[in-house]
Amino acid sequence: MSTNKNLTDLKLVELRELCEEYGLPTSGSKSELLERIMESKPEPRREDMHNEHRGSKTSEDKLLHLFSSVLDKLAGSRDSQCGGSLPSSITPPVFCGDVLEFPVWWEEFDTLVHSNSKVSTFYKYRYLRQSLQGRALNCLDSFSPLAEAYPDAIAYLKSRYGQTRTLIRNFVREIIELKPMSSAEPKVLKDFLDLVSGRLYTLKGIMSKVEDPFDLLMATILEFKLPPELKQLWEKELICQEIEFPSTESYKKWLSKEIVARDAAFPIARSSKDRLKGISSKQSSSCTTFTYSVCSFCNASNHSLKECPRFMSENPHTRWEFAKKLKLCFKCLESFHPQSKCHNKCEIGGCSKSHNTLLHFEPAKGRSYSQGESRVSSSRVNVQLDQRSPSQGPSKISSIMPSALIDLVDARGHRSQVRVVFDTMSKRCHQSPDGTLECLWVWGE
Repeated sequence: MSTNKNLTDLKLVELRELCEEYGLPTSGSKSELLERIMESKPEPRREDMHNEHRGSKTSEDKLLHLFSSVLDKLAGSRDSQCGGSLPSSITPPVFCGDVLEFPVWWEEFDTLVHSNSKVSTFYKYRYLRQSLQGRALNCLDSFSPLAEAYPDAIAYLKSRYGQTRTLIRNFVREIIELKPMSSAEPKVLKDFLDLVSGRLYTLKGIMSKVEDPFDLLMATILEFKLPPELKQLWEKELICQEIEFPSTESYKKWLSKEIVARDAAFPIARSSKDRLKGISSKQSSSCTTFTYSVCSFCNASNHSLKECPRFMSENPHTRWEFAKKLKLCFKCLESFHPQSKCHNKCEIGGCSKSHNTLLHFEPAKGRSYSQGESRVSSSRVNVQLDQRSPSQGPSKISSIMPSALIDLVDARGHRSQVRVVFDTMSKRCHQSPDGTLECLWVWGE
């Protein structure tokens, strides 16, 4: 009897500890403590306790057996709440941060760990951190390592990788951007079928939560047609309006508002054809208003580049380099228009190239002239450049080609002053350093 009494007292101490753990009063007799435990926890029912100790002989034996049954059942209930770790043969799945792999990973992790009542919160949080690798490795660095942070860590992980809208967008993008099969080999076909089947199965499961899957699919495809700037604005619109699944109607309404806002902020841009028409009209009007434009070679305002004596005195190579430097049209030596729109051709006989005559290279020396061609001789005469005719005063006139007054001396010594016109299409027109001009005189046989 004394042994049973000691065991009963020991069980009573354990009962008092259980009462303290469950927040029950610890004062009272053994029977009162037992009744409180039985009333506070539904697991050890009173009928079960009495059925288990009916075979006991004495009251002490009955009470000891009843105490033991209550303690065993309460301990089992407490162990199921606290839980432990997984068996060593089971390893939690690994997640590397790929959004497309998150649904499969979470389904397996939820079954093995998250929803497993036999695994304690401490081990759940530990398994969660161990399963994260790659890009997802550092996403929980800011969370506390204590087990109480596990619910917040799960919620953050789901918001980061498990948003339904993000999953649908990534699955649709991957299917659209699938590369064509490289060959018709069985292995290539099997790999392609496995990939597509898995993606479509997961996408179908996600889309089952949507009322109109087709409309959501079309809205997702239309998102890919937006530039990066508008994609960000569209995502902000969905977040601000708390739209979980976008529709084509919401997409069109938002895009209409963006068009109105941008029309108010930016002027309507003209097409390239309209700009070219404006440039050509300006050029034609400037040509009718002014006889000459500013020469880009000598900066003179009384002649153009094609009429510039200094430019014409340069060799063709120098003229080419100057035209390239200023990005001029090689056909007309003008700017502000594309070269493809210019149809000028070289006027030198025998040259079929489409360049300006001033950019034409002379034929190699030693070329023989055929019968009937003119012979060329040269003589030097003094040149006095002037843009006015002898009969006119200092008033400015418009001329088609530049001219000059020269002193002409014949073989008998007779001197006369004449005005000559410089042909801008001439192949040779060289001014010597001493101020004389080498002119070409052509006569027939």
